[in-house]
Amino acid sequence: MIITSAHRASRVLFTFLKSNFENNSKPWLLPANICDCVPETFDAAGVKYEYADINPYTWCIEQSIVMSQLNCIAGLLYVHTYGIEDTPDEFFRQLKEYNPEIVIIDDRCLCQPSLSTHSHYSDMELYSTGAKKFINLNGGGYSIDNQRNMDKGINDLIPSPQDGWQYDLNKLKAEKAKVTVQKNKLNKIYSTNLPASIQLSDAYQQWRFNIMVDNKDEILKALFDNGLFASGHYKSQSDSCPNAQYLYEHVINLFNDFYYTEEQ
Repeated sequence: MIITSAHRASRVLFTFLKSNFENNSKPWLLPANICDCVPETFDAAGVKYEYADINPYTWCIEQSIVMSQLNCIAGLLYVHTYGIEDTPDEFFRQLKEYNPEIVIIDDRCLCQPSLSTHSHYSDMELYSTGAKKFINLNGGGYSIDNQRNMDKGINDLIPSPQDGWQYDLNKLKAEKAKVTVQKNKLNKIYSTNLPASIQLSDAYQQWRFNIMVDNKDEILKALFDNGLFASGHYKSQSDSCPNAQYLYEHVINLFNDFYYTEEQ
């Protein structure tokens, strides 16, 4: 297991992609409900990609779509929507069994930064401690590289520390303990006062507290008009992915970190 850090998680991703997949003829598969910075990172690295829709129950990439394209793709970027901790290790095992050459990046940037690996089959687990992530250290990202056997390793390309930031186990532990208390406190207020029918399950409430509503724009306007704030989900990166678009149209992310107080 190798820990690699940089000033941003996207820097770790960029270096890995560019050193191993630039000009590769096969594309990567990305979920359509993804932050703009991810396809921008692929573009900058010169690596091709395609989008797949998400599952309407897990809100993560639709596994059947991935399985249907295993012979056509170089890799999979698996994103944990809203920081859900569940890792589909059996799914990853099936991918590797069917096509041992496929590379799996387990994108856990919205999850709790981990101190150990979660998967036996992914090649890399990617974490972020940047602004608005589970732990906010105002920058930084790192990867846990499990079993990658590429031509070039990231550690050959990114010196440590990088741009004044490096992986610090003790700092992660301390910040995780503090922010967890805050999140639990605010999540209790949300879960007690909001209708249960609009709340996503507890598994999706770590990064922020998420609600699904029919009048998203109206609610966001009311919040901002009253000096408060929240955010919507990423717009679907593809017009042909209706489940990702549905998530964008209906989910509101309510802040549950140190940007928000109990009074707010």
